[in-house]
Amino acid sequence: MKHFQLIGALATAVSLVTTAALSQDEPNHSLFTNVNVFDGVSPELMMDANDLFDGHLIAAVSAQPLD
Repeated sequence: MKHFQLIGALATAVSLVTTAALSQDEPNHSLFTNVNVFDGVSPELMMDANDLFDGHLIAAVSAQPLD
């Protein structure tokens, strides 16, 4: 019985690794609109900005619409 549990656990692990590898190949872009941005340098907020994220990184911040 333990042998089948081990095989099931290994199959699940391989499936998760394969899914993670496939998801890294696809672009992961998110656009947030009408946000207030504090950059940590300027004492003022950028009001109603648009933020484009590429994965977990900020790709662009703009007061103009982003495509």
